[in-house]
Amino acid sequence: MTDPKKSTILVADDDEISGAYLGIFLKKMGFNPIHADSGLDVLRLLNLERPAAVLLDIGMEPINGIVVLKHIKREVDLSSIPVIMVSGDDSKETIEKCRINGCAGYLKKPVPIAELHKALEGCLFARRKHCRVSVNKEVIVIYNEKTYSLITETLSEGGVYVKKNDPFPLGTEVEVTLPFLDGGSFSLQGTIVYTKNPLEKDTDGLSGMGIQFKAQSDDASKTLKEYIETIIAEGTRIV
Repeated sequence: MTDPKKSTILVADDDEISGAYLGIFLKKMGFNPIHADSGLDVLRLLNLERPAAVLLDIGMEPINGIVVLKHIKREVDLSSIPVIMVSGDDSKETIEKCRINGCAGYLKKPVPIAELHKALEGCLFARRKHCRVSVNKEVIVIYNEKTYSLITETLSEGGVYVKKNDPFPLGTEVEVTLPFLDGGSFSLQGTIVYTKNPLEKDTDGLSGMGIQFKAQSDDASKTLKEYIETIIAEGTRIV
């Protein structure tokens, strides 16, 4: 599974006890839970955070969980986030309605920890397309024609997370230059798709930004893959 200590899970439930119950389980499993107590709060938080997954209660007011699920799956920027529905209703009709609207799983309350772990493991494995390595490496990022020397936290064929106290705005274009061991380097174009600021509520203090690499030539893709394989061969932790 993904490294749980790096994974934020959004727990959406207007029942404070139920939400706290799930939060305790998630913390025991090493995840970082953040909470929403209404459908509107879910949508607001999703514009600030990009959680690894959402645990979404159906019976919320005034907007129920199925309506929120539909909204998430209609939005291009949010649709890839796995949503696991949570409810005391285990009727076939309700489960099917959630399934056809794109949920990644369905859990009945009270949720057993084994079932919660299995559901999260399944959707997070499905979401991860690339092997990701945890590595502290200095890279050069060019933004608005200015050059920044930053330190990576993780790297994959899909993108890189770099540490920065004041992240660049979401959606901005950057260039990332990665150094070879022999002193050379190669550059990739990317877009800021995730930011975390230590001043924001519910963060773990690791400020920085996720950069998604743009489509590359076959040669560039091959170079990046070989670069990551070299890092893995050096004993870097895979997450």
